[in-house]
Amino acid sequence: YCKKMPLTNYIDDTFTKAGFSNWQKAKLKFSKHEQSGFHKNAVEMVTKFHKNKKSIREILSAEYEEERNDNRKALMAILTSMQFLSQQGLPLRGVYINNEENAESGELNSNIHQLLRLRASNIPMLTIWLKKSQDKFTRPQIQNEVMEIMAHEILRKIASRFSGCKFSVMVDESTGISNAEQLVFCLRYVDDDLNTHEEFIGMHSLESTSAASITNTIEGIMLRMSIQLKDCRGQCYDGASSMAGCKTGVVTSLLSKEPRALYTHCYGHALNLAVQETVKKNHILRDTLDTIEEMMKLIKKSPKRETIFKKVKEEIALESPGIHLLAPTRWIVRASALVSISENYLALKETWLQLKTETKDSEMRAQIGGVERQMDSFNFFFGVELGRKILNMTDNISRTLQGPYISAKEGQNIMQMTVKALQTMRS
Repeated sequence: YCKKMPLTNYIDDTFTKAGFSNWQKAKLKFSKHEQSGFHKNAVEMVTKFHKNKKSIREILSAEYEEERNDNRKALMAILTSMQFLSQQGLPLRGVYINNEENAESGELNSNIHQLLRLRASNIPMLTIWLKKSQDKFTRPQIQNEVMEIMAHEILRKIASRFSGCKFSVMVDESTGISNAEQLVFCLRYVDDDLNTHEEFIGMHSLESTSAASITNTIEGIMLRMSIQLKDCRGQCYDGASSMAGCKTGVVTSLLSKEPRALYTHCYGHALNLAVQETVKKNHILRDTLDTIEEMMKLIKKSPKRETIFKKVKEEIALESPGIHLLAPTRWIVRASALVSISENYLALKETWLQLKTETKDSEMRAQIGGVERQMDSFNFFFGVELGRKILNMTDNISRTLQGPYISAKEGQNIMQMTVKALQTMRS
């Protein structure tokens, strides 16, 4: 014990440096040294040292635990970054870069990679993790799998809220940008406190747009979410024959299995159809919207003409908004398009004058001249102002009907009030 003492002021160095050699008085010397304070301190220090010393297994286990915690932090940073980008509707992927001279190959310009590099400033382990050649959990296949797991977890939580609740299904069929048929599926339910909730479940591919295919898809979604058709109390679709057909439609098919699942024609679709038919039957509104569509094409499809229009606005100091496109498939943009024409009337007329002098193409000049003559007519001006007032009301009611908390009765009341408001506008 005493020889292991690193430094000492002990005068007798027999038991510390030189070594014991007087064996004739060994017993006496040993007893005397054993009672000394130096020896007792040495024994105490060596004993404490051995108690505090960890085994190799304990040391390796501690290092492994530290490495595991670091890896967990890096993995959680990757998963939460994927979650953030998914919630914001931002793409994860980017252009793949194969740099043989640099170890950092891959989708370096992707949103996920740039976000991880930013977060690495606060998570040092993440920088080391991203420099690994493999097992980084950033491959596209792993990203898709992780997002699928997240989506299933969200659906399970949504499904748990439906336990014992009566609900309605809202379905619409559409064609995506990839030209594939897809089904938009939403559920609407009332909780025990009579609060209305509306949940978007997802978009599902369709083999065909037949009533049988749509019905099978709806029942398959409900089965996967552990929702029973016997608790369905409502159906809401558009008026297409495949959905609302009286013989082979989706409504008829589900009503045969659950008669209490009452059908309601979507108020938003019904309103849009009513507005379209009204506009078609009124020649002033119809011609006005057709002229506005031609004006949009002239301005928006030519950067040069749009630049001239903006310069004209600056010269006459107009603070009105820009020209809004008139999209035929959108429900709530007609009024804003008419408002933009009304508030930019003078700027547009001046724009046509400049374009006629600068345009050499005879066909284009004739088109510009035709639009200019329409703007000079009373019918066009009257159609813009009349449509602005009428469509502003219908656009507002369309926005209201799309709210997730409005009931069918409230929707009917709003419709009736709008009809009365429109009738009071008659002279």
